[in-house]
Amino acid sequence: MERDFQGAVKGTEVIIHSEEDNLYPEFWERPGISNWMKLEFWGFYHNGFEVVLSIESAAVVDDGHWAIEPYKRRDEAININKIKVLQIGRIPFCNVIDYHMNGDEYYRSPHIYCRYANDGMPYEGFVAEIADSPYGERLNPQLEVKFDDIVST
Repeated sequence: MERDFQGAVKGTEVIIHSEEDNLYPEFWERPGISNWMKLEFWGFYHNGFEVVLSIESAAVVDDGHWAIEPYKRRDEAININKIKVLQIGRIPFCNVIDYHMNGDEYYRSPHIYCRYANDGMPYEGFVAEIADSPYGERLNPQLEVKFDDIVST
C-alpha cells in the first residue's frame, strides 16, 4: 500500500479509526480506547507518524528526571519545576490499513484506519514534547519516573 500523506500539516486534525470500527460516528460502549478519535497530526518519525493525545503538566527536577503530574495530585508538587508537555502517540505505518485524506460528511479531516495491534491501541510508543518549545524539544524517556518518586525527593 502506498503511504502518501501529502498535505499532512502539523496541527491538522485527523480522525483515527480502528479497523474494527463499524459504529462511526457513534462510539463503542466498552472499556478501553475508543473505536475512533479526533486527534492532532504532529509529524513523521522513521517508522510512522505522530499525533497529539493530550496536553499535560509535568514535574521536572534538576537532574532531568520528570513525571506526568496526575490531575488529582497537582497540589502535591508545590516546590517542583512544572512545564506543559504534549503527550504524543506514535503510530507505525504497519498499523495503517487505509486512509481518506478528504474526510467525510461528519469531519472534513483526513481519516486514517488502523490496526489496534499494540495492547488494543494503534500506538507503538509515546513521547513527551515541551509544549512551548520552538524547536520541538522532547523530554528524555529514560528519565521518566513515577510521580511519587518526584514528590518524595
